[in-house]
Formats: sequence, C-alpha cells, structure tokens
Amino acid sequence: MKLQKLAEPISTGLSQGRFVFQVDLLKASTRYKTILSVGTKILPTYLNFHFQLIATVHLIQVRE
Repeated sequence: MKLQKLAEPISTGLSQGRFVFQVDLLKASTRYKTILSVGTKILPTYLNFHFQLIATVHLIQVRE
C-alpha cells in the first residue's frame, strides 16, 4: 500500500506535465499542432508523452 501511495503523486505529476507540454506545443505553431494531433490519436500514451518531451526540448533549443 505504501508503494501505491508513493506512485500516485508521480503519475499525477506526469499527466499534469504531459498536459503542460501539450499546451506549450499547441501555442508554438500550427505545424507542431498538426503533428501533435496526429501523434495524440495514433501513438500510445507513453510514446505520446515521450514524443511531446522530445518536441518540447527541440522547440526550446530552436528558440535559444
């Protein structure tokens, strides 16, 4: 039970983080919005989250 209680905030944090990345990408540009909407429908949740992380890191590097 202790492990389950520890895991809950982690999974909640991941889903919240995923939502934040998604919003950031939606604001970024229509091109990324298209990629994201396709990715969200096709890829499983884990891969989708991973894809969004990579895309967000890429966007940050492009901005700097």
